[in-house]
Amino acid sequence: MAVARYLRDVDCRSQAVVIVFFDEEEQGELGSNAFAQLLVGDGRPVTAAYTADQLGWDQDGDRAIEIERPDGDLLQQLQASDDAGGFGLPLLQTNTGGTDHVAFRAHGIDAAGFSEEYVNGDTTPYYHQPTDTVDTVDFDYLAAATSLVAYHFARITTAP
Repeated sequence: MAVARYLRDVDCRSQAVVIVFFDEEEQGELGSNAFAQLLVGDGRPVTAAYTADQLGWDQDGDRAIEIERPDGDLLQQLQASDDAGGFGLPLLQTNTGGTDHVAFRAHGIDAAGFSEEYVNGDTTPYYHQPTDTVDTVDFDYLAAATSLVAYHFARITTAP
């Protein structure tokens, strides 16, 4: 929601940004698959789909974000935004699947996922547990990741 609020006030955007929340990821990306199918079926042009999942844990304090299976030059674009915005967040490419970005790729839409270090071993021990509560969220890390995403979207949608 913070990204949507931020982008609402960005002047001179040349592209629309759609923010969507999905359910049923663990049941075969049902929500994201249905949405990707709708976009393609309606013939809507889509530049890329970015998904964010599990961005609230950073036990080792390195502020690293895993970029899951970035297509084309999406990783380079994200790194350029990180550099231009001065965020200094390590962006680590992984080949992680099984999350909502996979659904878009299956429909021919370039995609990438943002995540805490699931592959690199710094992921919440509270995953899918009743103890996964607001008290376990690293809000500074979440804010840094959210700021990068918002800045990146503003940057790529205001390009001439």
